[in-house]
Amino acid sequence: MIVSEDWTTLRAGRTHGASGEFRGYLTNVIGTLAGSTGTPQAFLVEQDPNCTLRTHFHLQHQFQVVVAGSGTLGRHALAPYTVHYTTPESGYGPIVSGADGLSYYTIREKGGRGAHFLPESRPEMRAGLAKAQATSRRAPAAAAEELARLGQQSMEALLEPDASGRAAWVLCMPPGAGVALPAPMAHGGRFALVCEGTLVTGGRVLEHLGMAHLAPHEAQWDGKAGAGGLQLLVVQFPVNVN
Repeated sequence: MIVSEDWTTLRAGRTHGASGEFRGYLTNVIGTLAGSTGTPQAFLVEQDPNCTLRTHFHLQHQFQVVVAGSGTLGRHALAPYTVHYTTPESGYGPIVSGADGLSYYTIREKGGRGAHFLPESRPEMRAGLAKAQATSRRAPAAAAEELARLGQQSMEALLEPDASGRAAWVLCMPPGAGVALPAPMAHGGRFALVCEGTLVTGGRVLEHLGMAHLAPHEAQWDGKAGAGGLQLLVVQFPVNVN
């Protein structure tokens, strides 16, 4: 299991980038953009207000989770906590941030670098490769008082598990409750994002926007909700992550 560092510490190391394609901040959370090719990778993108990131694709299976701000991805409106998923070489976008900017996690079980912009990168796509993507409904942030008075865990599917094992859920837990993930199933890796409250796992306390990773061979976390309860968003990669 991998857990992120304290969010305040991580955010202090963020870098601002500005190019013809993107303006904003990038913060490494699990792995790094420079050196995590083929290993778990999660980084926070803070896209500047009124910025357009052109339609593009990646070579990896990827989840993106909106955590702040507003915007659009293609025809889909974005707000916390919307989940978007793409298979390798599946073009998506443009991602357009609103007047308040747009912040989202980019999550990969097998990390990589670089975006392939369309239409100029279309010749790089492999002929006959099956492509898919999905965008979830929004899962609003839970109020602190709501979590504190919960009597038992609740769980809702944001993306129902498909034949490949790809899925996403949002869980709400009362104070001190152990994290009970969906019944053990084959998966290609799971990431958990703290939306509200705190997650105690791996000897650490993860606060808002903290993240933990569960490898494909691991079925459950040893985690539990902190003293104020917990809202946790879990994404699950397909069994065979290319």
